[in-house]
Amino acid sequence: MEAHGGVKQDDEAVDVWEDGLRVMLQQDAEPLPPRVVKNLNILMGSFARQGNVEQVWRIVHRMDKLNALGHLRRRATTHNFNALLFALLMRPSEDTATTAESIMSEMQSSSSRQPDMESYALLVQILLTSNDSQAFDKALEAARKALYHLKRDSKRPSVAVKTLRAIILAFCRADRPEAAEEILVLLCELAEEQRTTKPDMKIFSAVVQAWGRSSHLQAAVRAEKVVATWKELYRQGLVSGAPDIGTWRVLLSCWNRSSLQGFGQQVYDLTMKIRSQTTRADDKNGGLNTFVYNQSLLSLGRARMVQEAEKILHLMHNDHYSNTSIAAKPDCESYSAVIGAILNDSRVGVDFNERVTNVLQMV
Repeated sequence: MEAHGGVKQDDEAVDVWEDGLRVMLQQDAEPLPPRVVKNLNILMGSFARQGNVEQVWRIVHRMDKLNALGHLRRRATTHNFNALLFALLMRPSEDTATTAESIMSEMQSSSSRQPDMESYALLVQILLTSNDSQAFDKALEAARKALYHLKRDSKRPSVAVKTLRAIILAFCRADRPEAAEEILVLLCELAEEQRTTKPDMKIFSAVVQAWGRSSHLQAAVRAEKVVATWKELYRQGLVSGAPDIGTWRVLLSCWNRSSLQGFGQQVYDLTMKIRSQTTRADDKNGGLNTFVYNQSLLSLGRARMVQEAEKILHLMHNDHYSNTSIAAKPDCESYSAVIGAILNDSRVGVDFNERVTNVLQMV
């Protein structure tokens, strides 16, 4: 009974396999050939991808029963139970989290199939899709256990990074950037210790973007900290790429929404940095466009950094009309933001009329 690439992904597949199994058992094949386990794993993987939890359970129980009868050398393994968790993740329901925790308990009670890093990573993702009021705390604890397993087994760095990326992205999708950052920091520490388990730039980018969506008062500072760590690890050769234009734009967005001390200077510095790095190739999608510029102009007005706002408006105007930038054309909001900042300027001896006139002449 050989497995083949086109295993049917329906319930009949197990029935066909069991018919063949009965024939083999009648021939006193003890223990069963290794290909039987291989076929079971193929079927299990097929059903897991479909989210067919019932059939994966059916195969797991069949493997345990065959082991008890002496026909298989071992019971269902950690790998098989991970397929069961994956099936739950593919088809979530109201009791998915409870079922997943029950599966983890069953694994922990057996010395032969203890949960591994992938088990905890799958549990994190399942918990974060549930409505359990304690789901977040449970997910964070599971993530920490995944890191514990990673520290114990560092022989497969690519698998480790892939697994931790799934955990971090799950926290990001759940709008829990503080948890994503905690796991990222631990991963970075591990990278510096082992220099084999390396985070990739997609993980850093996801955490920065999660902070970019956050309403946390310290979101800008936290995002800035993640970017600083990213730059340092890149300098050490532990990350494949440096922060890109898209990352700087997210960071700028964080500071544009901030009211923390010094936010105006951060907005100005980032705006100038992005402008200096923007090419026409990423002008529309990655660089500074009219909307982004206008947000910076409004922020500089709030920070009473009027001269900096005027400078940026002039650069924006010159870049567009000199054809340096096709996406940053000043509009009514651009001019209004700077005029408003000038009129609110509290400095003594400011010539409001002259400066407003200079802005209007650019229109």
